[in-house]
Amino acid sequence: MTPTAQTSKIADLKFEAGFTGNEKIFVKVEKTSNGSEKLVIYEKSGIAAFFTDIFRNRRNTFTLREWAANAQDRLPQGLNKERLTQNIKQIKEATEMTLPPTNEEAPLAVKVINQLVAGKNLDSDQTICSDKIKNALPPLMGGEINKQLKPSLEAILRSLGLNDNEVGLVMTGKGAEVDTKKIAAARSIVKAKNDANLEHAFNQLIQQTSNSRSIAVKALYLADFVQPNGHVGNLLGWDSSDAKSLAKFLLAFDTGPKVDLVQHQRYINTLQLAIQKL
Repeated sequence: MTPTAQTSKIADLKFEAGFTGNEKIFVKVEKTSNGSEKLVIYEKSGIAAFFTDIFRNRRNTFTLREWAANAQDRLPQGLNKERLTQNIKQIKEATEMTLPPTNEEAPLAVKVINQLVAGKNLDSDQTICSDKIKNALPPLMGGEINKQLKPSLEAILRSLGLNDNEVGLVMTGKGAEVDTKKIAAARSIVKAKNDANLEHAFNQLIQQTSNSRSIAVKALYLADFVQPNGHVGNLLGWDSSDAKSLAKFLLAFDTGPKVDLVQHQRYINTLQLAIQKL
């Protein structure tokens, strides 16, 4: 079923201090002059929850299930309360992520909750909510990307059969010095993906030319390019198709995060956005 158009949009979302999601949850809704909504989500336990429920202003304060039903034009009894609660807890966790300032119109949690409302997904499987949170994370900015790209590429090269010394050669633009048998074995793994872009990117990595750029510089170009005012000119002569091929290679062979899940996901989002824009 196609989601119905929303007559209002959430413009602000706050969780009261100490919110855990383990008690009875209430949502206070404040309408703004332009028709959007500001939400305050809080919880009460025991007798406090009972009296809050009895004496609340039912025109602007709802149980979580009532609010979700109203927001999605559904009946409260038709919602899965447990999944709804778990998704709200995920959104609360999203508000706690330390992220850089961006030009986005809304913070991460606000973007996600609006997407869930529009898709009538507030009580859907928790993976839908977690995927929306991951996909809504902003791309890396400037020099941040090299902190993710360098270890990621090194791990990829090791997965292709190169030892630490050979990885170092590739990372410093001396891939042509790697043993030809090792290169041939690695190339066969890349070819198995059956994608010319990946083969082209691999060739970029192992070929040494007079105008080749270091991996750190290429990473910086990609990060600059995905920013709101980024453009092909930011690549400073690095061919956009070469840049796109490298981004596809990095994405296709990525071995996963080692430490920081949020930063790694932002790195993945940066690569995906670069591929879209290049």
